Amino acid sequence: MSVKRFLKGLSAVVPYLIVKRSILIPPIYIDKVTVGKNVLIMQNTHIKNSTIADYVKIYANNTIWYSRIGEFSYINKNSTVVLAKIGRFCAIGPGVVIGAIKHTSNKISQYPAEMSKDLLVEVGSDVWIGANAVIMPGVRIGNGAIIGAGAVVTRDVPDYAIAVGVPAKIKKYRFTEEIIEKLKEIEWWNFPVEYLKNPEVRKVLFSDPTPENLKKLEEIKADIITTKKVDKYE
Repeated sequence: MSVKRFLKGLSAVVPYLIVKRSILIPPIYIDKVTVGKNVLIMQNTHIKNSTIADYVKIYANNTIWYSRIGEFSYINKNSTVVLAKIGRFCAIGPGVVIGAIKHTSNKISQYPAEMSKDLLVEVGSDVWIGANAVIMPGVRIGNGAIIGAGAVVTRDVPDYAIAVGVPAKIKKYRFTEEIIEKLKEIEWWNFPVEYLKNPEVRKVLFSDPTPENLKKLEEIKADIITTKKVDKYE
């Protein structure tokens, strides 16, 4: 369903604002926030000291502090993101907690006194985080990784790994080592938006990583480099 059709059905219930081609559905609470274009932010969302890049969708009842949400990513309802850098094309399920505040158990008081850059959570691009997962402060999630629903991630997760459980452990990798290395070289999520919106490119991206499809992506990247196309989001 398109955003326009969705809002047509919603407009009888709640009003909405359009700012820079982005749709903000009040009540929302924003303080020192940069919002890109074609963004959807739904009601009862609190955002502070953060950057919301282009084409991001943030559904209802979310809290986002001191973070950056990358292009084309979405955050489902009832999630919390604190001190995190989220890459592009990430799918974050409902009830997810990313970062938050770290409590120490070896000090006189375990009350959280301050936030440190060492606690930054880094989530790569094309990452899927299942419902009610918890990503602890300071963890890095690699590109293309999957975090299972309800997992508690206390350690870094490599590119294209599938991590599940409490505490989360790597169950397997999505593809062979050879395919993973090729995808890491291609970095399709950094293609300029005009390429990503091309139906032929989208068809390849939503297909199996066969040698033929990987070759097509390599050719597209070569064309981008040859024509000196610069990703306008960098």
